[in-house]
Amino acid sequence: MATIHEVASKAGVSAGTVSRYLNGYTVKASNAQKIDQAVSELNYRENFLARSLRLNKTMSVGVLINNMQSNFASSTIAAIETEIEKHDYAMVLCGFRNSEDGYKKQLNTLIDRQVDGLFIVEGKSSWTPTDFLNDISIPTIAINTPIQASKIDSYVTDDAHCTERIVTSMMKSGHKKIGVIVGSQSDYASKQRQAGIEQAIKACSFNPHAVAILEGDYTKNCGYQLTNDLLDAGYRCIFVTNHNMGNGALQAIHERGFVVGKDISYANYDYFATSPLFFPRITSVFPNTEEIGTKAAIHMMDAIKNQELCQGSQYIIQNKIQWNDSIIDLNV
Repeated sequence: MATIHEVASKAGVSAGTVSRYLNGYTVKASNAQKIDQAVSELNYRENFLARSLRLNKTMSVGVLINNMQSNFASSTIAAIETEIEKHDYAMVLCGFRNSEDGYKKQLNTLIDRQVDGLFIVEGKSSWTPTDFLNDISIPTIAINTPIQASKIDSYVTDDAHCTERIVTSMMKSGHKKIGVIVGSQSDYASKQRQAGIEQAIKACSFNPHAVAILEGDYTKNCGYQLTNDLLDAGYRCIFVTNHNMGNGALQAIHERGFVVGKDISYANYDYFATSPLFFPRITSVFPNTEEIGTKAAIHMMDAIKNQELCQGSQYIIQNKIQWNDSIIDLNV
C-alpha cells in the first residue's frame, strides 16, 4: 500500500502539501493536479483511523431510525446520504423497530462510535434518556418527530395543514359522510394528520359523527380491510393518510368495481408519484422528503464544521398537494 511520502515523491511536492490537500485545504492548482494523478497511479488510500485521530473527527454521522421500510424514512435518508457524501462523510445506520430498549441500545451504540453528529428519524421523545438530553456534545437533529430538548433541532412536515385542506375540500364538495384512515396515534406524524382532520371538521362546522376516523397499522392489508369496512358502511368519500394503507384501499375499491372520481371520491398520501397510473388522477399529498433530508443534512454539516450544538429550533417543511379529479364535486 502506497504511503503519503510516496505520493509526495511521485507528485514532486512535499508530504505536507499532500496532507493539506487531502484534508481539504487549497493548494496550487498545478500541485492539486499532480497529487490527484499520483494518488490515482499509486492507488493511494488514506489511513482512515490515522486521519480520524489527527482531525479528532470520525467523518461519520449516526442515523437512528425506527422503521427502515418506511417510505418517508428511506427517502429522507437517501437525501441525507447524498448531501453528506459531498463533505466526505459516511453514515452509520441503526434501527430500533419500535422498541424502547432497542432505541436506547442503538443510541448508545452510535455515541460509543463517536459519530460527529446524530440524526434521530421518527424517534420517541419519551424514550430519549435524560442523561443523553443533558449531556449532548454533538449536533443532534430529530426528523419527523420533534424531541423537546434545548440541544436538539427538529425538522417536521406540515401534515396537519395538508390533511385539513384535503378534508375541507371533500366537505365543501358536498360530501355528507367522509371516511378517513389514519396511522397509530402514538406516532407524532399520525397525530398531526388526525389533528388536521379535526380542524377541518371544526372550521367547516361539519357533523363530527359523519366523519369516520379509523386507525390502522400502516400495512396494505390493513388499508384493504378498513376500506372494505367503510364501503360496507356506505362511505363513498375516503381519505387514506398513509401510502401503504392507500395501496390496500385502492385494491379494495377496484375489486368492488368502483371507479375513483366517478363512483367514489378518494385521496391519499403518496411517495412514488403513482397518481398518473390512475384515471382520473388521484389527489395526493407528497411529503417533501428530498427537501427535508437535504436541509437537515446541510444544517448538520454546518454545525459540525463550526463546532456548534443545536439550539432546540423547529423547522417546518411544506408538503406538496397535487390536486386532481378524484374528489367528486357533488355541488355541480
